[in-house]
Formats: sequence, structure tokens, C-alpha cells
Amino acid sequence: MVVTIMFFCFTSIYASIEPQNGLCFERISETEAMVSGYDRSGTEWMDVTIPTEVVGEVWHDWECEEVTYRVTEIKQSAFAGCKRLRSIIIPNTIRKIGGAAFEECSNLSKVVLPEGSLKALDYQTFAHCTSLRSIKIPQSIEVLSHSVFYDCANLEQVSLPASIKSMGKSSFSECKKLKSIELPKMLNKVEDTFFL
Repeated sequence: MVVTIMFFCFTSIYASIEPQNGLCFERISETEAMVSGYDRSGTEWMDVTIPTEVVGEVWHDWECEEVTYRVTEIKQSAFAGCKRLRSIIIPNTIRKIGGAAFEECSNLSKVVLPEGSLKALDYQTFAHCTSLRSIKIPQSIEVLSHSVFYDCANLEQVSLPASIKSMGKSSFSECKKLKSIELPKMLNKVEDTFFL
């Protein structure tokens, strides 16, 4: 009688990023992470600067390794409805801001968007941000999706770069204090209701 003994080796990998400075993060890849939300239990005003890097842990079986991730995205609806958010500074490592990321942040009055790899503002990114009075769109932006600044009722000044090629419907609808806007010469697609 022959007895065959087989050994199996399983390798488990677990990665985590703890909340830091009131922000929550998710791992995207071995080198990148996204801002996924914020500490909703707080009560203080928030003036947020998104970090370019964040430190997490990766467990290989029983060994822990510290890993530094590059922060490249802000998740869809990450800050949506955050009444405590007053200002947001976004670094040039950010390549994507998800739809409705700052929707209904009614006390958000200062936004600094990055020059660099950010090519588009997704749908409803700043919709219903009623305290926002001015916004400068960086040169890297080529697309403004639909309703991106919808119902920013106190928005008075918008600086659009020459790089803008497409503007979705209702981009600036219900921006009652915005009397005029200079359209870029490179603009080749604009919905007829972008300002209505």
C-alpha cells in the first residue's frame, strides 16, 4: 500500500489603509490609492488638502510591510453632502474626480483644482455647492460633464481655459449670479442647455 502525502502552501495577502487626517482611503493598485470619503463622526469645520501620498500596510501571511501609495483619484460621491467642508485643495497627482464627489457641499467656498493630469470634471462634481463664488478651471481640463456646477446659486466668476473642448448639458444651469461666461475657441461640443 502506497500513501501519498500532499502539502499545500497558501499565501494570503491583506492590504489596508487606515483613515488619516479625517480622510478615508481605498487601495486601487499596488502603488495607487483613492480618497474614498471622510470621517462622518466629526463636528468641526473641514479645510482639506488632499495628500499626494498615503501610507498603508500589506500583510503577506504573518509579515507586515509598510507601503506608500500615490493618491490619484477621488471616489464618486466621496464628500457628497458634507456640510462641514469649507475648502478643498487638490494636488496634481489626482487624475480622476468621480461624479458628484462634492455634490451638496453647501458650505464649500474655496476649491483649488490641480494643473496637470486631471482631464475632466465628471457629472455633478460641484452641483448644489451654494457657497461657491468663483472657480478657476486649470489648463489640463478638456471636458466639463453634465450638471458639473448645477445650482451653484452664488457662483459669480468662472475662468475657463482654452483647453476646454466639450461642455455637457446644464453645466452651469441655475447659477443665477453668473451673468456671462467666455467660451473657449477650441470648444467643439456644447449642449444647448449648458447655461439654462
